[in-house]
Amino acid sequence: MSDSILVRITLGAYDYMHPSEKQTQVYVQIPEVGRASWLLDSSFYALLKNEPWPHVIDEAHNDYMRRGVVSDSASASARQAIVDWLLLSNGAEHDARYDAVQEAWEQDQARQHPVARKLLKENEQLRARVAELEAAQESPLAFAEQLDAKSLDNFLIALASATEHEPMNGAVDEIHKLIASYRETEPGADGITRRIAPLQVMGGAE
Repeated sequence: MSDSILVRITLGAYDYMHPSEKQTQVYVQIPEVGRASWLLDSSFYALLKNEPWPHVIDEAHNDYMRRGVVSDSASASARQAIVDWLLLSNGAEHDARYDAVQEAWEQDQARQHPVARKLLKENEQLRARVAELEAAQESPLAFAEQLDAKSLDNFLIALASATEHEPMNGAVDEIHKLIASYRETEPGADGITRRIAPLQVMGGAE
């Protein structure tokens, strides 16, 4: 099974006994849950074709419940698995699953439009940047990997000076200021900024 959430709404002749009659098929695929189809009246096609996928699944399920549709056990079980996973979950689990289906729909829509594809790419780049920033926040000294040898040497000298500050709580404050001054400077900026920053923190620059 593909590893992506997928919903397709199509209009066609799905009843071999009545090939001239059109029906709306709602096909749903959820990784590690299953695949299932709902056959609805042809009028549903116009109503659902551009709707968000969580709403599409909900409407398909509700229509079957209203009509009391009876089908073979395998098909019924497949549909119920989808319904249980998305519509009958609770709390944070429900929110996470709903958001996953909604996001899959948004990405599917974006792939169909050139401008939206560009925005989707920019959105992915922004998310990657946010992830990098979050990782940097988790590791206060991650910036040190970006320093050249001289800047790193200056940082270590300034750090040693900060630890000698009295009283001790003042030393801790100075260390935090020193680290912040380096983290706020973008990697790749001129080396002068990084060399001056420790002096500014320690009060050595005018």
